[in-house]
Amino acid sequence: MKIFILAAFLMITAPFLSAQTIAHPLTNQTVQVGQSATFTMSVAGGPCRSLWTIAGAEKYGALASAFTYTTPPATAAMNGQKITIQLYSCTGGNTNLYSNAVLTVTTSTALNVTGSLKFDDATIAYVGALSVLQMSGTTWVSAGGINLDANGIFSGFLIVDHSLVDAKGNIELQFGIANPPVYVSQTFALAQFQQGSTGLTITWVLFKKAPTVTKAAGIAFTP
Repeated sequence: MKIFILAAFLMITAPFLSAQTIAHPLTNQTVQVGQSATFTMSVAGGPCRSLWTIAGAEKYGALASAFTYTTPPATAAMNGQKITIQLYSCTGGNTNLYSNAVLTVTTSTALNVTGSLKFDDATIAYVGALSVLQMSGTTWVSAGGINLDANGIFSGFLIVDHSLVDAKGNIELQFGIANPPVYVSQTFALAQFQQGSTGLTITWVLFKKAPTVTKAAGIAFTP
């Protein structure tokens, strides 16, 4: 009778000892070109063995209860990539568990524009629109719009296309006015325009004749 009672007890409790559940599933991630995404997942009732499937390619993981996969620096081609993890051979059972998520890669960032531009004698250097262009191969393409008002205050926006980088991973921007025609181009690191960065501040030194007056003026771009 004692043996029967013990066997019955084991039959009742065994399913509870081997039950695995997903504690934290994978979640969709969004990054910009050049950034990496990290996908995490954990299981209760583990540890388990894992099999990642990244864009159709399989990758086995170690026996664990928490799992992490970090992508390489994202490219535009990785947009929409599906990330799946399968858990199997869990301690106490062979339950198969699945979780999946999608990687979204954005190719552009909109930045706010702030700053001022005046000479030291308080006169205005320029009033009107400034053109903003980004180099795309061998041509310039529009990258937003900036305006300088009668008080010398900048406003507007800058849109940086992360896919338009040179061989070193940098971007080239051109700022200019039409009348009189003045254009200035400069190369910047892409990381300065990505979400989470401190942004970028450009300082221009202007000169005005008779008498000579100078002014260091800053224009800030904030992601």
